[in-house]
Amino acid sequence: MDKDSMIRSATLKQAKALPETACVNCPNAVWHLTRKDRKEELRIFCLLMHALIDVPMAACDGTLIFPKM
Repeated sequence: MDKDSMIRSATLKQAKALPETACVNCPNAVWHLTRKDRKEELRIFCLLMHALIDVPMAACDGTLIFPKM
């Protein structure tokens, strides 16, 4: 499966490399790119945990829980 067919986030599609984290296909992840000293860093905000995720997650139940709209 290629990068574009599995990723829903427009921000994540801009990343040079996909991070190895459970958040990659999670509908509850809000992605953003930051730039410090010309270095891009991909960060994630979890809508369920209300937390900024700065380390790769091995597993999370958030991928199975959808936000109530």
